Amino acid sequence: MQNNATRLLIFIALVYQLLLVGCTTSPIQSSTTAGDSAINQRLQQLYQLAKQSGPRESEIYRVEAADLLSLEQRFEEAETILEGISAQNLPAGSHASYIVVKADIALSKFNGETALESLNRHSELILQQGQNAQLRASLLRARSFELLDRHLDSARERIHLAPLLSADNSHKNEAALWSALIKTPTQQLQQAATNSRNSDEQGWLSLALLEQTNKSNLDQQLAALQRWQQRWQQHPAALNLPQELALLDLIITERPSNIVLMLPLQGKNAIAGQAIRDGFMAAYYEAKAAGDQTPDIRIIDTSSNDGFRNIYTKASLQGADFIIGPLQKQHVQTLQDSGSLITPTLALNYGTEDISTEQLYQFGLSAEDEARQTAQKAWLSGHKTSLVLTPGSGWGQRIANSFTEQWQELGGTVLESAHFNAEKDYSSAIEELFDLDASKQRAKRLRTILARNIEFTARRRSDVDFIFIVATPKQARQIKPTLAFHFAGNIPVYATSHIYSGTASPLLDRDLDGVIFAETPWLLSYHNNSVKQAIAANWPATAGRLGRLYALGVDAYQLYPRIQLLSTNRENKLPGATGLLTLDASGRVVRTLEWAHINRGHIKPLP
Repeated sequence: MQNNATRLLIFIALVYQLLLVGCTTSPIQSSTTAGDSAINQRLQQLYQLAKQSGPRESEIYRVEAADLLSLEQRFEEAETILEGISAQNLPAGSHASYIVVKADIALSKFNGETALESLNRHSELILQQGQNAQLRASLLRARSFELLDRHLDSARERIHLAPLLSADNSHKNEAALWSALIKTPTQQLQQAATNSRNSDEQGWLSLALLEQTNKSNLDQQLAALQRWQQRWQQHPAALNLPQELALLDLIITERPSNIVLMLPLQGKNAIAGQAIRDGFMAAYYEAKAAGDQTPDIRIIDTSSNDGFRNIYTKASLQGADFIIGPLQKQHVQTLQDSGSLITPTLALNYGTEDISTEQLYQFGLSAEDEARQTAQKAWLSGHKTSLVLTPGSGWGQRIANSFTEQWQELGGTVLESAHFNAEKDYSSAIEELFDLDASKQRAKRLRTILARNIEFTARRRSDVDFIFIVATPKQARQIKPTLAFHFAGNIPVYATSHIYSGTASPLLDRDLDGVIFAETPWLLSYHNNSVKQAIAANWPATAGRLGRLYALGVDAYQLYPRIQLLSTNRENKLPGATGLLTLDASGRVVRTLEWAHINRGHIKPLP
């Protein structure tokens, strides 16, 4: 506490004096993070020097103080000290430091574009200041690229600065470099590898490519890694492999060989359970036909009268290395409540609580995840205000809450929410959203005042950027035309995948033209996938309608040997039939979906 107070007093005194001699704006409150005594001493020295100096020299000391503070990530304090300084009047060294610190401050506010523009515009000035200034600016450029989703540029920046780093910083840089590479699309990596003339860069790019292009077969991935190691023996990555690749041999050796698939095959959940089973087995037979190593599989029906807990315990004690299932949410909650499991388990749904249970992984077609991704998509599209229209059920409210929480966290505003149900038609809900009833009431009052009938057209609110809806195809086909009827047909509509049936119905779906929604790769881009073709041949009547459930089964088969790989690095991704799959810290598999829209009644990838 005494150290905190001392640092705070030094900073207040420093800022006050620096601003007195350099600018007139008021200082902001300093951070209360504990500072190192040596840093406080240097700040005190700068305070004395600034106090004793003229305006120009004072600005040089202020830049040095801000530089010191930014290195300690005390950005608000650094920004306050720099206020009012005319950078063009500074000596070259101080001017370069000023540019670097301002870029660091911009990044602290997630403004990568501003940081990158300034660093690039003053690159010649920074280049003249020696290795340390160049290295720091290069690291800031790499961070700026990453913030702007220019992952390949970020990786290249880090590759080129790597020889300048110490051993400790080199390991951190390589971890960030690898993180950027595995976020880079495969096609972009391939083009970069073809054009690269830098040896270290070629090695990194080829390593990232083998990680991305062999995900469907661990044995092929290991063979490709061994060939890479033979060719690139002196490459920096060969001396310190990314963790997921370093563990690949061990994970293959210890992958499960006895799998239990637990699904409801009778009763009200039978259709879903059977579709997931068929998708899982289709992927299994595809792997077997390709000569891949496949596990022994035992299928257990969880709809029997034995009780789920007994069924699960029995499967665990009878030699299962890995359990896939259950499907019902209440059964997943039973596993979650147990605290820990003796057998690794990939549940095909999510429990009701957001808690971590040892050896329990949760994977499903989460509508809440889709809602959060829709909020992110709308925000990145430049929207700021929204309306929300969902079913009046608990399910609909959960999706609305997930969207609203994410939207508000991003900085968006939900202007109004409404729901529809059996007692409330779509028109009433839409009138409520757009405040049309208030417009009608104003017209009614005006007629009363004027004592005569007047022509009137209801005016909807005009502050809406888009509307988010959750609805079945049948419901959405009525909602979209109702929006047009209420003069809101030109407002962008975003939705979850539930608006699309999975089966091409262009005559019916013309009413959905223009709707933007998240969709699985299985229904959007898996046109030539051999497993999908096999399912369509065997179950033509349900291949579209139950497509997402078949895809869930396919991905469950792809996931079981790769769960450990995903857990070694949260940024690791597995391209799946239900989305791009990652694993969060609580053991939940998160799907990143693709984006689609309806055009002339047909589903199309969003440009």
